Amino acid sequence: MLLQPAHSGMLATKTALPVLKEALVPRERLIHSLNGALSRKLTFISAPAGYGKSTLISQWVHQCGAQAAWVSLDENDNDIVRFWRYVIQALYQDGNGPSADRTAPLIREMPGLSVNLAVDALINELHRTSAEIVLVLDDVHLVTNPAIHSSLSYFIDNMPGNVHLLLSSRVDPPFPTVKWLAQGDAVRLAARDLEFNAAEIGAFYRNTAQVELSKRQLQILSSKLEGWAAGLQLVSLTLPFEDELDRYISDLNSSHLHIRDFLFEEVFNRLSADEQEFTTQTSVLPQMNASACNAVTGRSDGQSMLERLQANNLFLIPLDAHRAWYRYHHLFADFLQNLMKKRDAEGWKRCHRKAGVWAAERGAMEQAAQHTFAAGDFGLAEQRIRDQIQGKVEQGEFSTLTRWFDQFPDEFPLSSDMRLLRAFIQVVTGQTERAEAELDKMERRELPAAQGEEAEKLRSGLLFVRSNLLFTSGSFEKWFAFKSAIPDDDILTPEPIFYNFNYNQSKPFVRLTDLGLRGGLSEDMERIGHLFTGVLQSHGWQDSLIHLYVVQSLCEGYYEWNRLEDSETLIHRLESISRVGEIPGLFVPNRMTQALVHAARGQWAAAQDTIGDALDHLPNTTDPHWRRYLWAMRTRLYVMEGKAREAKKSLADLSISAKDKPSFNRYFEYVTLAKVLGAQKKEPEALRILEQLLPLSRRENCVMATAEILCLQAVFSHAAGYLKQARRFLHDALEIGEANGYVRCFTDAGSAMDRLLRQYAAFQPQAEEPSRIARKAISGAYIAALLASFSQADPGEARPENARSEANPPESFTSGELEILRWVRQGASNKEIAGALSLSEGTVKVYLSRLYGKLGVSSRTQALLAAEALDLLEE
Repeated sequence: MLLQPAHSGMLATKTALPVLKEALVPRERLIHSLNGALSRKLTFISAPAGYGKSTLISQWVHQCGAQAAWVSLDENDNDIVRFWRYVIQALYQDGNGPSADRTAPLIREMPGLSVNLAVDALINELHRTSAEIVLVLDDVHLVTNPAIHSSLSYFIDNMPGNVHLLLSSRVDPPFPTVKWLAQGDAVRLAARDLEFNAAEIGAFYRNTAQVELSKRQLQILSSKLEGWAAGLQLVSLTLPFEDELDRYISDLNSSHLHIRDFLFEEVFNRLSADEQEFTTQTSVLPQMNASACNAVTGRSDGQSMLERLQANNLFLIPLDAHRAWYRYHHLFADFLQNLMKKRDAEGWKRCHRKAGVWAAERGAMEQAAQHTFAAGDFGLAEQRIRDQIQGKVEQGEFSTLTRWFDQFPDEFPLSSDMRLLRAFIQVVTGQTERAEAELDKMERRELPAAQGEEAEKLRSGLLFVRSNLLFTSGSFEKWFAFKSAIPDDDILTPEPIFYNFNYNQSKPFVRLTDLGLRGGLSEDMERIGHLFTGVLQSHGWQDSLIHLYVVQSLCEGYYEWNRLEDSETLIHRLESISRVGEIPGLFVPNRMTQALVHAARGQWAAAQDTIGDALDHLPNTTDPHWRRYLWAMRTRLYVMEGKAREAKKSLADLSISAKDKPSFNRYFEYVTLAKVLGAQKKEPEALRILEQLLPLSRRENCVMATAEILCLQAVFSHAAGYLKQARRFLHDALEIGEANGYVRCFTDAGSAMDRLLRQYAAFQPQAEEPSRIARKAISGAYIAALLASFSQADPGEARPENARSEANPPESFTSGELEILRWVRQGASNKEIAGALSLSEGTVKVYLSRLYGKLGVSSRTQALLAAEALDLLEE
């Protein structure tokens, strides 16, 4: 059923194999070509509408012998998350392709994974199956998102040999196919290949119209229609009596466009008035069943009408084996829609309105929204989008939401809460300039006029969106200016979609997420994090997920900096909040960080107990990757304790092996496997895994994972005797480590890292090879601090000195300097400050330079943080 999705918000008919049509003309020459292409990676069929692409492919997949997965694409699939979720669903359903227990979770994890990670994971699951699979993507021309094109090209490059991809499109592919054709990996069929020849045309009319055409008539039709399948079918529906055949065929115009318009008019005019009204009204439906048709037309005989049209071959395509669901051929649908919009524009809107009501009553809210937009009912469209926002955000379909918001005309007065949601989605999708402009406009125009509860809700939403902008773009000054304008005793409204937005649906640590800056650490962000959490607490958002996630990110950062007491303080703060235990993306990282703190102090039993308790706490219904992370951490603890046998036994729960091609969505588990292999003195196998993970980590710009991989590569390369390679890996790890103040990344690699660092520190650089690129020098102070962290009995308070220093003790500040500082707090530029204070921009720069010197900082952000700490901005 269309409205019975296999997964939330996903239509089952989009991934159903088309029903094989009756009375088909066997196209043996094309079937032979497709059979021959099955040994290649890719078949690309490119031809205009009406050339029989989908019919040919359907005919072939039903007899090719491979397991077939089909996705019928439409304009809505330009959301990259939605696109790949449908591909995964098509491969997963009905036992096709990868194992259900591994592939189904990918659909649920998609919002939390980068698309590259999801595609990598899918490729690896396809590698696991021995079945021959044909994946058909029909109507690829409707997908115009360049990000999807790029990811699809990557998929083609890396998919295993047992998978064959068939792309069907009206135009050439939007990505280069020359390399696949040149390598013999692809076969292409174009319009000229799909054209019906004279013999096939004769067979077509014998099967469909029971007419035997003469050789001359076949030649004329072949010449006039150029083998165009849709034209042949239209002619079959409009053929006159036998004695008029010659004149009719001779009078056909040679242009496909003219033939199409003429023949569709002919077909339509031969319908009864009843059928004409039914087809035009139901043309608003992308898919239809009897109930939908009855709702739109006001009739009660929808099923019999559909069966009558289908029996008469009126371009009605069945979508399921039960023939309950249908759609019109795209060409016929276009004709009917254009006809209705031209003849009855209000009726067109009225039918969309009825279709929207019908879809909404059945929970198909996405279709309901689309019909409502088509009807021009923007107020109702706004409400229907509001009803779907939560689900779309949770599914990560931000491109879909962006497309919907972009359909509102500029003059439509979108409500404040929806404009905030639009700005938030713009932040998440990287449209920071658009988001900034929207927020500035709301703060200038709407916030001053808002009163009471409305003002609280608006301030609450603005703070949330500004906070996300802070962590994605570093827009600290605007955030600081906004938060400073909120009264200290103002309790902000906990808007559910903002208050409950889940930042981690798939990562083992929050620091690996965008909110956690993918592992980047700095003293500035530490100060901002504390200031940020303090602001949220003071305004009643202490239990909001954004507050809890920032606290967890700080807690993980303190562990990496080896500030174990600071980390444990935040661990216990979160542990005391019951809500944390309900959110796996918070709970699992929190418990694993606690286990690591115990391990750093040599409290091995406590560390293992922490993981065991966490496993007991997780419900059986929890997505399996959270349990796998805990198993992996348990295994890592055994390795750190030197219990190689227990580590090997624990590893079995992860169901991975050194023979796998690792994917980065399971980076934490595969690095765990590498650690176990290293403990077993199987360094070459460990290095093979790490070698595959490193470029994936760099592609994801994940500095935390990259540093860990490099550290292990250094240790295992040294153990295997690759000394020069080990030094290079270590240097690259130290570059990342020094930039971020990393400590535990190195100390958790064990005594082998200690020895390696000592050798590195003692090594006097000789002349490098001429081809080597100069490398950044690592400071002796950083290396010395790392070495010191290995020798401490309780390393809880030691960490390397960062290049940045704490603010100097307060000096006297002039009133002019303080006034400049207040303007900086409001987010004013140098030019705006100069205009407000009647100064030159040069004078403002001098004031700022003096302020920086007195505060011991080098930027506006650092100046505001230091001034906040010194209470210089108190009114």
